[in-house]
Amino acid sequence: VVGRYGGDEFVILLYGTREAGLVEQTLDNLRASISAPLTVFDAALQIDASMGVASYPQDGTDTETLLRNADTALYRAKSEGRNRVRRFEPALARASAERLSLAGRLRSALQRQEFELFYQPKVSVRANCVVGVEALLRWRDPCRGIVGPSEFVPHAEDSGLIVPIGEWVIDQACRQARQLFRGFPGLSVSVNVSPVQFARTDLPETIARAVRCSGLRPELLEIEITEGALMDPSTLPLLHALRKIGVCVAIDDFGVGYSSLAYIRSFMADTLKIDMSFVRGIGQSPRDEAIVKAILGLGHTLGMKVVAEGVETVMQRDFLMQHGCDEIQGYLYARPVSGTDICEVITSLNADMMSAHEVRG
Repeated sequence: VVGRYGGDEFVILLYGTREAGLVEQTLDNLRASISAPLTVFDAALQIDASMGVASYPQDGTDTETLLRNADTALYRAKSEGRNRVRRFEPALARASAERLSLAGRLRSALQRQEFELFYQPKVSVRANCVVGVEALLRWRDPCRGIVGPSEFVPHAEDSGLIVPIGEWVIDQACRQARQLFRGFPGLSVSVNVSPVQFARTDLPETIARAVRCSGLRPELLEIEITEGALMDPSTLPLLHALRKIGVCVAIDDFGVGYSSLAYIRSFMADTLKIDMSFVRGIGQSPRDEAIVKAILGLGHTLGMKVVAEGVETVMQRDFLMQHGCDEIQGYLYARPVSGTDICEVITSLNADMMSAHEVRG
């Protein structure tokens, strides 16, 4: 029995098939049939299918439970790369329940104002001082304390909550930059924007409103997008709209995605940020060092500023300085700190670098 469950989801009911080998063979045959090329208006199309499997009675003894568990297995199959079969396991149900619980807690966190922005300085190699900060999202969970974005942002993206959370981040970064950095003229603030925000929100309008309401000069706001986001055809018009507002744009984690040089040529970003995985290889991997030098050369040839993030050692800093990196960000200079501490950190860091420069001079 085959029925359309909703949207692009279908349910298949196999009667009297208990042997795992027969179930696998049936599903393999089904996938082969689905993936057979179709011709539509002289174009050859191929369809892939992800499948989740739940079996009676071990995975449920009623229709609702079996459907829910099969759907949970389907979700995992999609998250693991799609076009594959995943059988239900109790661990998947626990993970699904945790996702639902986390989504609810994130909604409450947004309502209760439990999110907070931390800031990490960016140091100009040429000026030998702090010229910008990156705003980094943190969650002050009442139970767990400060939670980093890697633990909750993927779930926020899956649930769509990243849209209101991202709007909050942009608004707060603009407001706090205007209030906190009055004593540091020209200091810029960078904000990471999720690819989901590009797809689901009117991002230029959100940013224009935040800049206008805060009174922040547009050129002091830098929007960081991941390299992979450039591959979406809808991204370029949005980026051009951001240009009209006057904000700067940085391509984050450059070197680990699959961006096309043609897209980079079509939209000249202001900044390239070298992914920290390559920075860590400095002094250890000649290949990583070659990639870092290549990114520096590419960025400078195209007229872009190049920033290295994740710098933790003097060796890494000296290598980057030697090969013309414009700005450096990482634990070598400062860890991310709260808005109440960032001004003191910037002042202290500037004083230390000035003293060191005078000693060297």
